[in-house]
Amino acid sequence: MKFTMKRDFKSNTRHKRFLKNKKAFIFLTIFCMGIGFAYLTSNLTITGNTSVSGNSWNVYFTNLQVADDSVEASVAPTTSGTNTTSLDYTVTLDKPGDFYEFTVDAVNDGTIDAMIESINMTNLDSNVEKYLSYTATYLDGTTLEQNDVLMAQKTVVYVVRVEYKKDVSASDLSENSINLNLSLAVNYVQSNIKPKSFGELAKVNALSDTSLDFTQISSESNGRGLYKMNSTANDTYPIYYYRGEVNNNALFAGFCWKIVRTTETGGTKLLYNGEPKQVYSSYKPITKNSYIDVNNPNSSFTFNENTKQWENGNETGGDITMYFSVANAGDYFFDFALSSEEDYISADFYKDGVKITDISTYGTNKNVTLELTNLTSSNVLSVKYMKYSYGHDAKLVFGLRKGVGATTLGCSNSGLLSQLSEKSPFNSESDSPAYVGYMYGTVYNYNTTSSTVTYKFGNSFTYSNGTYTLKTTRNNFDTTHHYTCLTSGTTCSKLYYVYYYDSPRYYYITLSDGKSVENAISEMQANTNDSTIKTAIDTWFSGTFAKYFTEKGKTYDNYLEDTVWCNDRSISDSTSNGWNPNGGSTYLDFSPSERASSGTPTLTCPNKKDSFTVSDTVNGNGALTYPVGLLTVDEIMLAGARSGMSSENSSYYLYTGENWLNMSAFGYFKDFASVSDVNNKGKLYNVNVEYDYGIRPSISLKSDIKIAVDGKGTVTKPYEFVVE
Repeated sequence: MKFTMKRDFKSNTRHKRFLKNKKAFIFLTIFCMGIGFAYLTSNLTITGNTSVSGNSWNVYFTNLQVADDSVEASVAPTTSGTNTTSLDYTVTLDKPGDFYEFTVDAVNDGTIDAMIESINMTNLDSNVEKYLSYTATYLDGTTLEQNDVLMAQKTVVYVVRVEYKKDVSASDLSENSINLNLSLAVNYVQSNIKPKSFGELAKVNALSDTSLDFTQISSESNGRGLYKMNSTANDTYPIYYYRGEVNNNALFAGFCWKIVRTTETGGTKLLYNGEPKQVYSSYKPITKNSYIDVNNPNSSFTFNENTKQWENGNETGGDITMYFSVANAGDYFFDFALSSEEDYISADFYKDGVKITDISTYGTNKNVTLELTNLTSSNVLSVKYMKYSYGHDAKLVFGLRKGVGATTLGCSNSGLLSQLSEKSPFNSESDSPAYVGYMYGTVYNYNTTSSTVTYKFGNSFTYSNGTYTLKTTRNNFDTTHHYTCLTSGTTCSKLYYVYYYDSPRYYYITLSDGKSVENAISEMQANTNDSTIKTAIDTWFSGTFAKYFTEKGKTYDNYLEDTVWCNDRSISDSTSNGWNPNGGSTYLDFSPSERASSGTPTLTCPNKKDSFTVSDTVNGNGALTYPVGLLTVDEIMLAGARSGMSSENSSYYLYTGENWLNMSAFGYFKDFASVSDVNNKGKLYNVNVEYDYGIRPSISLKSDIKIAVDGKGTVTKPYEFVVE
């Protein structure tokens, strides 16, 4: 394929003097993505549309779209049916900033996988690079590489762009006329690359994790990529895991996923990330005129023509809200950022009166990007900016980017699109420690009584003939005396365990039939009843997910492994634990909470009853109906999250701008149970189990499931696990 661009540098304000007696012009020829040939045997060549033994080789270009704001070509590139294997065009770029860009679909309509055999590009010398750039990339901006595969019956989108650089100066141009020929040739041949499992790919590409600090969030210097867990390095199946902002997008069973890690049996654990959708070649900031119906109080927000964003310093304090709509319907990204020298500021974003997200900062910078699909001029958007004191530098910047150019099916979901359509509480009730369970048993509800009354308390008891008798008594509750009859006596038919004191109330559970607090905890942690979130996940799995396999005449059991999903309910070793008869007067603290606080992740599930499996009763409890669950705080820490005040992280792959639940028990405080979530600022948090939050199911693929050879893990070229 050839295309030719003629470009004349004409005078403008910056170059009038230089160009008065000089004329520079460029003839640019690029041989781009030329279709090569396929070797089926040592002496057989297939080109064009030839067919051999029922196989066909048919690679061509179609659906060419010129980008908005491109200069007009004097000879435009065109495609025709299924016959186009080359493109020719001529354009003239008059001034800095001029460019010509188009997208084109590269289609493999044959039955033979193709791959890039060679990429031959003319290297621009340093003088030419000062004023000229040209690129050919995939839709998501990644470069073309040797051995990239274009599979049979698949399409990829390429972006070709030639640009007269914006920052060129007169001194950078040659004083002589220029006749410049450049070339880019990409040749396809029959692919000889075979699919591999994710474990096989990870073995080649993983980094050592010995230098990572899990007490800190992920960053460029603290983990960004694919890592091998050092403690498992000598295992039959070492653990490989992703951390930070990475390309770990995947397709399986018609859904998008994030690859989280490998398992102890060599499987690949995936996290739900919504459904595939059309992804644009680029998102460009819109101009001021594209904002309509703007209600800007006192012109508090100003539009920066260079950055194409609205700005407000609001140094006087108070609340200011700007309302606006968009002139042109489409899919957008909304970016807004806060910076503060010292004082606390925050901003809320609304769509049609419903709050979508909020960010706040105190002496730091915060950035948020939201996806707004199918936006029309009838949608009313608003930004509320709040600054709570006078003085000091503070700033809000926001703007919209609109999707332009060609689209391809990809996995770019964030926010609400990354989770199941229905939110859910972890459990619909929270007034018992039982409700931290993915499954739970007997519910021991709390009660309260006045702490101003004098009761006898014992540090232990005996039980005989239906009567509890307190041992080693005293007249008030303390860290070692929890048992009481709620009288001034020492015997009763029902015993009460006080686990928390908050003047003027005691919080307690009721014991009977000789049971101790240890018995009560064991009964609460029995796997008898499904949690609310387990019910929701099982419903989705048995319906929407399983339908994919049913329609193909297959069964998901051939693809999913029966791995452990850990709902660790082991109690923290902390001596201040109020559910420890030997000491403690604060809330019940489960071990995942302690690990989250200390930044010490583990992939070992301490108790078999908390190790949820379907049929594996050697490594797990066999209590699940389907091989699906949720991530743990430990896996989320490996990915880059932390808990604590300064642990916000929007630059790792688990951040979505929304709250979503995981499987780890956190605690029971006074009268409500809590579990862990990833909050809308990307940090590990603990929430009441009754709160409706996002659901992101997790599955684990068997170790031998292969990845299609054309995947790169990017938004537009995700890894695709093959269902054969």
